[in-house]
Order: sequence, then C-alpha cells, then structure tokens
Amino acid sequence: MWTCTVQPGTGPEGRSVLSVLGKRTYRLLPEGGTEVDEDSPIELHLERKLSGLEDPDRDPVVRESDLVAWKPLIDVVVHGPACSPSGKIARFFDAGISISGRSRMVRVFGDRKIDLSSGRIRFSDPIPFETMPLHWGLAYGGTAPSAPGGLRLVYPRNPVGRGFLVATPLELLHGLALPNLENPAQPLQPDAVVLKRYDLWKRMPVPLALGWTSPHFSDRVVEGPVPASGRIPLPPPTPNAAPSFLRLASLSAGETITLVHMDASNPAWEFTVPDDAPRAFLDLGQGAMALETTLQTVEIHPATRQFTMLWRGMHPISPEDFQEVSRMEGWMESGPAKTIEREERKPPKRAPPPEATAPSV
Repeated sequence: MWTCTVQPGTGPEGRSVLSVLGKRTYRLLPEGGTEVDEDSPIELHLERKLSGLEDPDRDPVVRESDLVAWKPLIDVVVHGPACSPSGKIARFFDAGISISGRSRMVRVFGDRKIDLSSGRIRFSDPIPFETMPLHWGLAYGGTAPSAPGGLRLVYPRNPVGRGFLVATPLELLHGLALPNLENPAQPLQPDAVVLKRYDLWKRMPVPLALGWTSPHFSDRVVEGPVPASGRIPLPPPTPNAAPSFLRLASLSAGETITLVHMDASNPAWEFTVPDDAPRAFLDLGQGAMALETTLQTVEIHPATRQFTMLWRGMHPISPEDFQEVSRMEGWMESGPAKTIEREERKPPKRAPPPEATAPSV
C-alpha cells in the first residue's frame, strides 16, 4: 500500500512543478530481511514537529514534513535510539550507520555536566544508561548563555544543541549540561570548552547526530550572531534536511545498510534496500500520465523496527497552466514499469489527497 498526495512546489532551476509523493513502510525482520508493512504503515507527515516547547530557534526537529515537491539529493535519517550492547547499561559507546561500507559513527554518552568542585573545569563521569535519542538537541552546539553585549550567539553548525559557551563567566559553568552526542574524531575537551571570542567558533568540534536538521543550520543557510531583538531575515533553506553526510546522490536497490548499536539484541543490524521502485501517475483532468519516479527520503525507525521510503514523480507545470487544472489526483503502484497512454488508466476511487568504538560499562 502506498500513501500518496500531490504537492505543488518549486523544482530544479526554480521551475514550478507538481509532484506525486508516495510513501511505503517496511518491517525490518530479525534475520536481516525486509517486508512491506501493511498492518502499521507510517502515514505521510503533513507538518514539521519539534521537541520540547517547540521553539524553532532552540528545539530540534523530531519529525519533518513530507510535503516537499523536490529535493536535489536523497535524505536518509535514523531516528534511533542508540541502545547499549546486549541491554547492559553503559557510560558511553559508539553508534551509527553504514551504507554500502560508508560509515558514520556518533559517540554516545550518558548525562554529563561541567564540574568545578576541584577548582578547575572538568567533565563529570557519564551516568550509565541503556538508550539515548539521536536528535540534534543532544549534540554539541546551541546558544551561548550570558553572551557579551546581550547578543544571542548561536553555534551555526547546530543552533539547537548544547554545550556552546562564549566568554561564559566561571561561576556560571558549574552544573551546565554537556552534549550526549559527540564526534569521535573531535571530542570536546575541558580546557577548550569555553571560547574566548565568538568569531573563533569554527575551531570547535563539528557536531554529529542522525536526526533531522533545522532550517537554520549553517550547512542549509548561513547564519551569524542574532540580536536579542529578533532573527535576521534569511533566504529559504535547502530542501534537504538530513544530516549533511546522509544527503546522498543515489541509493540503489540491493545496497546494504547496517545499523550499529540501535538494537539491544542485534548490535549490527544489516538489511538491504528493497527493489520496490513504484510507478507514479498524475491525472490533471485529461487522463492519467505516467511519471518517472525518484527516491527522495528514507527514514529508519529502529525502535519499531520499521523504515519508510518516499518516492517522487514530478511534472513541470507553468503557473498559467496550473490555473487551468480541473482536477489533481496522483497515486503510485508497485510492479514492473510499462508504457501507459494518457487515457488508458483512470485513477481508482479513493479519498482526495491531503492539501497541498567498543562500549564502556
């Protein structure tokens, strides 16, 4: 079963398009295979959802809207959580994803804080844990507390994270939360955790997480210091919202995906991308048109042992022609591709689409 909608929007080179978007849910089987999940399909996400108080400047995206007419690359997102090996509590371990041998690992820590009890900056020992979310709110970054001059100083690589400090007075450091997710190649160091000046921010670690990025991440749109009075107007962000290292030029059927420490009973869960490219059809009142399909988004949900693939079939249309459209219905079907004449296939009866490293224990 495919969950579909038709989404108007902007395509390559700024052209107006109508896209048929189709989403299908699969189960991850214990032996490593996959099968279509007809019993508990994940529906199309119609809007972005944030965690916490849903402050777009401070809270991470935990669910991104599927209603994007075109993405230049394929988004791959892993929702986690990371799981300690064999269900035993751990203080830290590495978790991540490998796609056809290309790996990206995140070092996952239990809760830690800055400790000044010895008279110098040190990091407290991580509290043992079993599972940890993998969203960007737990990675290095965020807004510097008590910034000089009343400015709101954000870490451009990850404005919604934690641990970013700029000229923070010593008396305010004790007890501040540290990131749970770090870059294994650039671990945060106690003697370098506080920047003397904001313009040195590029010296700080490149953060890592596996969830959706926010529109104001610097790799989606460049952003600097923001006055306390309000945000600086920004150009539209890139449509791709996965972590930059999981925005792929291609992802083919048969490629192997391995999830590392995402399941307590299976520390390296391996499966292959199913060969299930759909056929897309669009009816604008003159019969069905067949559209070429392209994979657009892959979301992996280890907690429920599911993943989804969202495909796009895109049709260019001018604003003038769009005004003349008498109906707008799109759908997708599985099976081998075949040539279809415009009047050969009428859409089935259905409800209208929605509006447009080893663990430490």
